[in-house]
Amino acid sequence: MIRLYNDTLPSALFSSPPVIRFRSEENRCSCGKTLFVQKTRRKTVFSMTGPFKAHETLYLCRTCRQVYRSKDLRNIVARCCNVAWDVLVFVGKSLFQRCLTTDQVCHELELRNIELSPSEIEYLGRKFILYLALAHRQATPRIEQAMNRNGGYILHLDATHEGDAPVLMTRMDGLKQIVLGNVKIPSEHADHIVPFLEQLQKNYGTPIACVHDMGTGLCKAVSLVFPDIRDFICHFHFLRDAGKDLLEPSYGQLRKDLQKHSATTRLGDMIRDILQRIDSQTADAGQLTNVITEGHAVENR
Repeated sequence: MIRLYNDTLPSALFSSPPVIRFRSEENRCSCGKTLFVQKTRRKTVFSMTGPFKAHETLYLCRTCRQVYRSKDLRNIVARCCNVAWDVLVFVGKSLFQRCLTTDQVCHELELRNIELSPSEIEYLGRKFILYLALAHRQATPRIEQAMNRNGGYILHLDATHEGDAPVLMTRMDGLKQIVLGNVKIPSEHADHIVPFLEQLQKNYGTPIACVHDMGTGLCKAVSLVFPDIRDFICHFHFLRDAGKDLLEPSYGQLRKDLQKHSATTRLGDMIRDILQRIDSQTADAGQLTNVITEGHAVENR
């Protein structure tokens, strides 16, 4: 199976890129005049089926000077670009859905006889996000229609950030599980959240209800933009915050006691010893039980 897979890779099937010819699908200009060959352009296109050399014949109307190009080629690769649309989608999904590194993406593309540098992969990733945002914006009317057919939408709001970094806020329809938008804002202050919610209302209308955490700025912003809808607190955030308020003193005392008796260090040593035994496949169940229950290290053989 491995040999068959390697033998059928594009790099094995096509030692040199094949030549594919493209020409305009139009025979006459929109003004009714006959089209004439203007020139032929050549470029190497990197596609998921493997690279190929595209020879595109351009046609010219000598009356109105309009140039006609191949629509089939445009459906494969954009103008002034040699990376096909399917490669762009593959890179974007690999980076943001499969969470691969640029080097891993480069390796997978090399198996398809597509050699792109890590910097080119990063550029295609940013380009994918841009196209995705534009496609999402263009699909706004259809998304609104789909949610209206479902009886409306329940707005879920949440934000995340690390340290002093900008806050990434996300809005999602809780019924159809559709992400309605993301935005980076300086902080979770109501003044920054209100424009985000106003744009949401403009695009998709007023939600049936809203679900979010107990952040002061978020609560205030929701009450200002959606004053008449039902407003709910997320159970997860509520229980997490309640747990911190009620149990934090006990947790703090437990952490101090563990540190006082160096329990964390001893537990770490036990875990490392167990993992070493598992990896070497030399520890039996009795030894592992003794280590876990009695805290005695297993002697090396």
